[in-house]
Amino acid sequence: MADLFDALGVGARVVARYRLRDETLTDALGEIVYIGSAEDYVPDADSLHAESEASAPVGAGRVVVVRTRRGDVFVPTARVTHAKPVPPPPQRRAPRRSAE
Repeated sequence: MADLFDALGVGARVVARYRLRDETLTDALGEIVYIGSAEDYVPDADSLHAESEASAPVGAGRVVVVRTRRGDVFVPTARVTHAKPVPPPPQRRAPRRSAE
């Protein structure tokens, strides 16, 4: 999976399915903001305002940080089971005009 993240690069929109510590599966959908060692990650100003779903796992090794609607999610690449690029979210529709 690390090759996929490297090929996509920072700024790509992805969905990654990965295992939590209790072995349940969960997904992270959003933009990649960091690929590399968990110990080397330095949060930027945008991530400081967001509520983070998870903090950087201790000893996680290589991670991908995905910026989701809820905040930055640290995904250890060793725990990823599936991942793929996804298109940008759809544009919001304009409000409907009421029929008079």
